[in-house]
Amino acid sequence: MKIIEIQKLVQKADNNFAIIDRTITQKGGIYFLFDKDLELIYIGKAKNIRQRLVQHCSNKSTRWGEYEYPFGVTPCKKGEVVYFSYIEIENEKERKIQELILLSIIETKYNLKDFNLEPETQQNKPI
Repeated sequence: MKIIEIQKLVQKADNNFAIIDRTITQKGGIYFLFDKDLELIYIGKAKNIRQRLVQHCSNKSTRWGEYEYPFGVTPCKKGEVVYFSYIEIENEKERKIQELILLSIIETKYNLKDFNLEPETQQNKPI
């Protein structure tokens, strides 16, 4: 298991495009998003952490977790998400278990309180 220390999410923003560091892993794991005051505001899991972070900051995204944002102004695009960290966990079942444990003990601004026990699939994959 590899744990990455907290670092800045967007290296630069140009013409409304967020530039995500290409050195972020493409492996699976759990990621943590923080605001400017280093308050943890979201915990998520992904098969590909870098791709998921890019989706969060994408101009095409209007959803963030279970929230739908008018005009696509998600927390990333508002500049609310400033820092991130992650833990590499390749095994999907282990990712789900670890995410459930974390969400059961840590309250965040953007995570819902009901937990989905279904495996990650195209149909229930977060946008």
